[in-house]
Amino acid sequence: GYRSPNLEAKIATVKATTELLLSLKPKTKTMGIFAQLLPAMFQLIGGLAKEGNDEPLTPILEEAHQLVQHRYALVVPHAPQLLKLFTAVASAQSLDAANTRLAMGVVVEMARRGGSALRNVKEMYEVTPVAISFLGRLELSLEEWADKSADADFEEEDFRVGMETLDYLSMYLGAKNFFPTVFMRVREGLSSQDWKFRHSALMAICAVCEGCAEEIAPALQSLVTAIIPRITGDAHPRVRWAACNLCAHLCAEFSPALQQAFGDKLIPVLCRAMAQERYPRVCNHASLCIVDYCAGDE
Repeated sequence: GYRSPNLEAKIATVKATTELLLSLKPKTKTMGIFAQLLPAMFQLIGGLAKEGNDEPLTPILEEAHQLVQHRYALVVPHAPQLLKLFTAVASAQSLDAANTRLAMGVVVEMARRGGSALRNVKEMYEVTPVAISFLGRLELSLEEWADKSADADFEEEDFRVGMETLDYLSMYLGAKNFFPTVFMRVREGLSSQDWKFRHSALMAICAVCEGCAEEIAPALQSLVTAIIPRITGDAHPRVRWAACNLCAHLCAEFSPALQQAFGDKLIPVLCRAMAQERYPRVCNHASLCIVDYCAGDE
């Protein structure tokens, strides 16, 4: 099985192990015996990822996801090591994007199953910068992006997975523990010379806005102050669009307090964006932001 020099035999052993563990009744002595095979499976994942061996890695990651989803109790004793392993796979630049997304899915599933029990496990939060980095894996050229609707952004698979991961983790782990790890990266991203980092920072706050509202509230002034110059002043249209998008999220989530505190600063800059912006997508989004602003100001 796992000791075989033949890779196909190892993959067959992984599938057989998973099928067996899924077929057995939980918390039985037999399951406990066969669960001892799991470390060998995880070691195989680490080895294949290190080699950049994508093809055999895919089915093993899929089997690992099945085990976490349906037999989470078996992986609990290995949780810190597994979080570290799958976060490393998700961040591996040598691997196919599909496999990094699969690994990210395993981490999210562990957070969903583990919930509050993982809130004090430091390895759980190592995935935050990786999820934010997914937001910068943008496939569309500027010309392609400009011709598409807002929903088309989620056709960029890594971006979609990054947004969903941050959203899920904000709910599963609790804002008090999770948001500081996001906000630290957001501050770094907003000051970057690379437009993708600035875009990722703004979109990361959009992703966690609902789940982390209580934690965002004390930082609202600094956030709005950072966003306003980006709406018309950032050099890249996708960053200007992201700034409008975050503005709309904040207007909806923190009305009417945001409107009352920042209306005299937000409305003029959004109007300028509508009047001066040469990319229709950004102009349209600025106008939609004003609609959200007014809806919250009623």
